[in-house]
Amino acid sequence: MSKLQTEALKEAISQVVADCKEKNRKFTETVELQIGLKNYDPQKDKRFSGSVKLPHIPRPKMKVCMLGDAQHVEEAEKIGLDYMDVEALKKMNKNKKLVKKLAKKYHAFLASEAIIKQIPRLLGPGKFPTLVTHQESLESKVNETKATVKFQLKKVLCMGVAVGNLSMEEKQIQQNIQMSVNFLVSLLKKNWQNVRCLYIKSTMGKPYRPPIFFSFSFVASSSIPPVCAMAATALHLPPLLLARRLRFSSAAASTSTSRRTTRLSAQLDDTAAASTSTSDKPAAASFAPPPDFKPPEPKTFEVKPGQSDDIATASLAIPFRLGTGVFALGYSVSLVSPDEVAPDEYALDFQGRKVKESSKIGQCPRPEKPIEIYEFEGCPFCRKVREMVAVLDLDVLFYPCPKNGPTFRPKVLEMGGKQQFPYMVDPNTGVAMYESDAIIKYLADKYGDGTVPIMLSLGILTTITAGLAMSGRSGKGSKYTPAKLPPEPIELWAYEGSPFCKIVRETLVELELPHLLHSCARGSPRRQEFLKKYGIFQAPYIEDPNTGVKIKLQSEVLKEAISQVVGESKEKGRKFTETVELQIGLKNYDPQKDKRFSGSVKLPHIPRPKMKVCMLGDAQHVEEAEKIGLDYMDVEALKKMNKNKKLVKKLAKKYHAFLASEAIIKQIPRLLGPGKFPTLVTHQESLESKVNETKATVKFQLKKVLCMGVAVGNLSMEEKQIQQNIQMSVNFLVSLLKKNWQNVRCLYIKSTMGKPTRVF
Repeated sequence: MSKLQTEALKEAISQVVADCKEKNRKFTETVELQIGLKNYDPQKDKRFSGSVKLPHIPRPKMKVCMLGDAQHVEEAEKIGLDYMDVEALKKMNKNKKLVKKLAKKYHAFLASEAIIKQIPRLLGPGKFPTLVTHQESLESKVNETKATVKFQLKKVLCMGVAVGNLSMEEKQIQQNIQMSVNFLVSLLKKNWQNVRCLYIKSTMGKPYRPPIFFSFSFVASSSIPPVCAMAATALHLPPLLLARRLRFSSAAASTSTSRRTTRLSAQLDDTAAASTSTSDKPAAASFAPPPDFKPPEPKTFEVKPGQSDDIATASLAIPFRLGTGVFALGYSVSLVSPDEVAPDEYALDFQGRKVKESSKIGQCPRPEKPIEIYEFEGCPFCRKVREMVAVLDLDVLFYPCPKNGPTFRPKVLEMGGKQQFPYMVDPNTGVAMYESDAIIKYLADKYGDGTVPIMLSLGILTTITAGLAMSGRSGKGSKYTPAKLPPEPIELWAYEGSPFCKIVRETLVELELPHLLHSCARGSPRRQEFLKKYGIFQAPYIEDPNTGVKIKLQSEVLKEAISQVVGESKEKGRKFTETVELQIGLKNYDPQKDKRFSGSVKLPHIPRPKMKVCMLGDAQHVEEAEKIGLDYMDVEALKKMNKNKKLVKKLAKKYHAFLASEAIIKQIPRLLGPGKFPTLVTHQESLESKVNETKATVKFQLKKVLCMGVAVGNLSMEEKQIQQNIQMSVNFLVSLLKKNWQNVRCLYIKSTMGKPTRVF
């Protein structure tokens, strides 16, 4: 998807051409595209390389040489192409000077099949010959070679390619630039987020960063909130398409067009510094869940009150389409004994047996980047493509295009030349196309086994039944409802054949919310992955990276995990009471840069009743400690330990925690070690209550590693008590984190001697 604005690019090309005409040079200048990258480490990240054939030859005078057999030499002679036959090549054998001279003379080489195998890689980088067979036209191959440009990341984050010459029409140069940029972006790890800047220049001319409609540098602060640049970057969209929320002032627009040096792509980090605004920046739109919103508990196949009619009408698609979009490619099912299915393996229960589902998806190639599809719910042609997506179990970034939608419909017109849906862009191959049948065939060939399901290959009958499948929904998911565009796409786990998923997608389309679909039809391997990650599978399911809304700690999952830990311990019959520990893995935290958090919380139930506590007390507290059987040390005993590090270390090792009277705590140096400094106890507090509070308190502290563990119970407690402790611990930890649940990678629980069980 291109961020390049057509009008801006036209203006820049016109400037380049005009400058050249003023100078009136005696040769035809080449037009070069110069690219600056960012967020790439050439030492660590995989270096990309790729070639693309442009619509028009950028350098017609490019020198090409044919290293050919007799037939190709004859053809080369006819079309006036330089060539070398076998005899001439033999004379150069192992003569590096001659080889180097040859490589320097030509920009590219072609070679016959019989000769290419004998040519060593001595011609230098990028000069190894391109194979030409006798079935191909040599002249066509030469033109193809001249029209092909190569992008290759080396040691520096910049590159340049020839995209035209000044004898070409401006429109032809524009088409070449657009194709070059789109192809380059498809090679990049994070697409447009890796593009720092783009310039165009002629051989002897100045580089231009053409005027761009959405440059922050020339727009008053009231025109574009920073969040829109973030949205554009995250969704690969020009802020031009965010018109439903923005209106440029005429002054800002005129300033923008009067300046000559402007970026081709919006960059928040650069433009913020360059802003000419003197007023305060507008507040960025914020995204947060509705007040008091809580993600619902998963309840399999349960219909929410008031939604029965929606589910019933959405279910009409199943009989009309004979289940197409319900099952993954090569779906198969088997009924097995429960003993044959592991506890953490996805399977359905059926009359005391287990139903195992599988498919051929594991044998199919997978796209590295999500495919992009522009479509809307009420279109039978779009439905056909969505069904194929479900069959092939693909990740797809859907850009909804409902009627009157202001964002993505204009984008399709800009990219493809007409507002027709569905429209597909495959960033993995650079392919973009209209026509549902063509898209289905392409997906089947590229990411399937080449076969198209029968219900998607019946021509007009397929379209009719796809239309009937949506007849009960009366245009749902077809008309635009005004909404805010979030910075990042919502992630959705769903599949086309599910009526539950259908009504969710209708809402996403009506609100024109981009969403990354993770297909999970019956037989999909993603069901097992989801189960492993969350302890349950249910579709539809969304994660919103803009608000942090996602599945949290599910009560049923937690109950099951605790029962599993308790059951395993009982089987072993150990002679001591095991402690239950909560283990936490974090993410998106840098312990070197981010502020390290620390906090303590009192749990509802004491996790370690045998925790050793010592009272460092005055006379009154020593007397109380003696009454309740608590270990203590009085002032005299503490004096004997004064400055004796060995004794202090021995004391610290013996106890898990210390309490101290007000009169004594001021005199105690921090020699007991990390986490062992005494807790203050006043004479107004009950010592026994303070001991129980200390035993019930757990501390979370981020150190140098992104993992930690705390005791949350023991196996002599009731399972419900362990669950309550875990829930309070997790909720407190999440409140300490910078981005709450977005910083939690995983949660496990385990007993002292048991295996860890994942609960998140």
